[in-house]
Amino acid sequence: MDNYKETYELYQRFEKNAYYDKIHFFESNSRIIQYLDDHESLGMSVDYIICLFEVGRYYKLLSRIDEIIENIVDGNFYSYDGEDPFIKLLFIKAAALFNLRKYAEARKLVKSIVNINPQYPYAKIFYRKILWNQALEFLGIKI
Repeated sequence: MDNYKETYELYQRFEKNAYYDKIHFFESNSRIIQYLDDHESLGMSVDYIICLFEVGRYYKLLSRIDEIIENIVDGNFYSYDGEDPFIKLLFIKAAALFNLRKYAEARKLVKSIVNINPQYPYAKIFYRKILWNQALEFLGIKI
């Protein structure tokens, strides 16, 4: 069990913006991470998704995020860095879809976020940006 705790503690030593290092560490230690307690494992998983987003690995993010969102709901994981991790990951997923020009999917997610939490920062502004980009795309204007 000490090996698991040590893995968690090593991960916590990374600088907040050491995205590539965190991704490499998470992927190299994924078998150990799954045996951490739920709070530690989910916290690391949320951070991993954020790192993938920050370095532009949107397809990889999209292949992993739904499982992590489901685990957050199942595990009653209510807070990550002072925010609701469920809403945060929905927003990150919408932003990844937006960056891949999948505007309709991104719009649906942001609309859901606004319905769940109308006060979520940037959601309404982002929704307008998605609509704007969809309109430009429809008109054939390069973005």
